Amino acid sequence: NRKTIYRIQKFDNNSLLAELFLYRAAVADYVWFARQGKNAEPLEAGITPVQKANYFADLAAKKEHTIQLGKAFTEKIRAAEVKKYQRFYLKNYNGMSGLKSFAFEQELMMKEIEKDAKQKYLHFNTKQHFKAFATAKAYSWKGAEIIFSIYPQDFETAEVGKYYACSAEKNNKDFVFFSGFYKANAQTSKAFSAFASKGGNIKKLVLAKNKQATITPLIQPCEGGWIAIETQKNADGLKNKIARYNFLGKQIYNTELDPGAFPRLFKYDEINEMALLVFKGGEIQENQTRKDQLTFINLNLLDYSKTFANDIRLLGNAFSLLQSNGKVLLYSNFTEFTGESKTYTSEAKGGSNVMLTTFLPTGGVEKLTPYLSKSPFQGISAVKMNSNKIVILGTDASKHKLSPAEMNKQKIITRYTNAKGEEIKWHD
Repeated sequence: NRKTIYRIQKFDNNSLLAELFLYRAAVADYVWFARQGKNAEPLEAGITPVQKANYFADLAAKKEHTIQLGKAFTEKIRAAEVKKYQRFYLKNYNGMSGLKSFAFEQELMMKEIEKDAKQKYLHFNTKQHFKAFATAKAYSWKGAEIIFSIYPQDFETAEVGKYYACSAEKNNKDFVFFSGFYKANAQTSKAFSAFASKGGNIKKLVLAKNKQATITPLIQPCEGGWIAIETQKNADGLKNKIARYNFLGKQIYNTELDPGAFPRLFKYDEINEMALLVFKGGEIQENQTRKDQLTFINLNLLDYSKTFANDIRLLGNAFSLLQSNGKVLLYSNFTEFTGESKTYTSEAKGGSNVMLTTFLPTGGVEKLTPYLSKSPFQGISAVKMNSNKIVILGTDASKHKLSPAEMNKQKIITRYTNAKGEEIKWHD
C-alpha cells in the first residue's frame, strides 16, 4: 500500500520497514506477472513470437528491479533499525536473522521462476524456428501416421507407410500448415504439404504435382492457401521448385529455383509478393563440419524475377530471416564465415558466435555484423520486437543440433540489437 509506505517514510526517512514493504510488493508483482497467460508454453495458446519476446523482456526487467529493491532492503538490516519495530519483526520474520534469510529465499524463488520461464521461452522459440509443431494430438491421413520432428528425418531411416513433417506454420486463423515427405516404399519418398484446423482435423493433404519431388522441407501460409518449397533429391543432386496451392489442394503455379542446394529458410513477404529464401549444402541433414556456399534469393512471385547473393561461405548454420526497414536480415551461427572478401572466425573455443548479414533490396550484401564473444552463443531464433528492437535467443551450447532433452540443460542467453544490428540493452 503506497499510502502506508508514504506515512512510514514521512516519520522515518531511512526506514527498514518501508524498504521491506516495497520489496514484498515488487516480489508479489513479479510472481503475479510470471503466472500470466503469455508465459504459457504451447503454440495453441495463441501467443505470437513478438508478444512472447516483449513479455520475456518485461519479466527480466521486473526481476532486475526487484533484486535492486532486495539489495536496498538487506543493506538496511541493522540492529538499530530492527529495534524500531522489534515485536513486528520477531513475530513475522524471527528477528534480524529471519529478515536476512527472507531476502535470500525470495531471490532464490525468483531465480527458479526465471529458470522455468526461460525454458518455456526456449521451447516456444525452438518450435517457431525449427518449424516443429509440438502437439498432443495425433495426426494421421487415410490411416497413415504423421510424425512431426524438429529436424528433417533421414530418408534411409524413415518407416514405410508413414508421413514425416519437418516444417509447420500457423496462420492468423489458427490453421496449421505442414510439409515433409511420405515414405512410399524402401526406395521411394514423395513430397507432401497439408493444412489442418486448430482442433487437429486435416482439411487437405496433397502430394507434390512434381512426382519426382522427394521432400517439401519448407512451407508458408498465404492468402487462400499455402506456398511450398519442393525438393527433388537423387543421384544427380538436388532440384528445387516453389509451388502455390489453394485450400482445395489445386496447384496455382510452380517455378524452378536455381540453386542445387538444400532450402534452409523461407519467409513469405505477403505485402510485396516476394519469397525470401536461403539455401546451403547438398544434404537434408545440414553438414556442420564443412564450409558450404550459402545462397540468398529474393524472388518476385508476380513475374518470377529474382535477385540473389551467393558469395558467402559458412561453416555453421543459418537460423533466422527477418525484414526490417526495407532490408533483409539473416542470422547465422558460425565457427568460420567468409563474405565480402573477408573471413571471420568465432572467438569461442569449440563453439559458435552469431553473424548478422544485412541484404539490400537489390540482393547484394550491405554489411556484415559479427557478434563475437569468448563464450559460445548458439542462436536459435531472432524476433523483431518492434521497428527498432530485435532479440536474439540462444544457448551456450557448443553444437547446433540438440535434442529437446539436451536443450533443457543449456544456459539460455538473450541479446538485443537495434534495426542496424548494434547491440543495445533490453530497456533501450
